[in-house]
Amino acid sequence: MLVPENIPAIPGFLIQSVYKPAGQVGGDFFQILPTGNGGVLAVIGDVSGKGMPAAMTVSLLVGTLRTLAHYTQSPGEILRAMNQRMMARSSGGFTTCLVLRADPDGTVTVGNAGHLAPYVAGKELVLENGLPLGLSADTTYAESIFLLAPGDRLTC
Repeated sequence: MLVPENIPAIPGFLIQSVYKPAGQVGGDFFQILPTGNGGVLAVIGDVSGKGMPAAMTVSLLVGTLRTLAHYTQSPGEILRAMNQRMMARSSGGFTTCLVLRADPDGTVTVGNAGHLAPYVAGKELVLENGLPLGLSADTTYAESIFLLAPGDRLTC
């Protein structure tokens, strides 16, 4: 449940993934979810720490994300709610996280909580960047918007 076994087929998008954890369990995660308008919601993150404690935090965040995705596809709102959940449950850890929504018309909206920025056509995108999740209850997450051209490759 922490990483998808199968990537959903979403018309108009070619989505591929590679996940190679250093150990049996850890704090890296990603999720790919279809949106109601025919787009895709992609979330990638890394929880501080290793092993079972990090995996338990990932479980909390993935569950929160899956619930939130039924109510909003706003990357900034999703990160804000995930941050609140981390603040209520974490014991000093933090999580970097990137939430990206790609719409069928090529519009991409990104919210970033201290994670590495994605690349388009081999160039790093310049994004608004917020604090990692779990560090400050007052953090807000700005959204950066850009347009993908047909055939552009976006890499997280």
